[in-house]
Amino acid sequence: MSSKDTFTLDEFLKNHKSCLEGLMKEGESLGPWRFDPDDLTIEHRGTGYWIRLSECVDSAHTLDWIAQVSGKATYTDEEVGQLVRLMDKVLYMQGHLCGCGKDHKIDVKAVLANRLRMGI
Repeated sequence: MSSKDTFTLDEFLKNHKSCLEGLMKEGESLGPWRFDPDDLTIEHRGTGYWIRLSECVDSAHTLDWIAQVSGKATYTDEEVGQLVRLMDKVLYMQGHLCGCGKDHKIDVKAVLANRLRMGI
């Protein structure tokens, strides 16, 4: 394999940004939440509140972000549900974070790169 065929995860994700954005084609159905593949965040377009997916390395950290949003009076139940669905679409939470009721540690960039390679 030549050096041209070798990429770091950051390079791979940057080179496949359009594929990452393609994961979010259904973004309109997820209300005000938007996935940003450049900085791996999900942002609420109305309030500017953002979630760093790079911190969602296990189920506890992921649930903490969800609980933070849920605990704010600013967000409706529907918006919290939309956030959970979007996080699941990006991370496939049950498969990567809490399958079989067990906590799993993940590298978010590696998960996204793997999902792109598999066409998911």
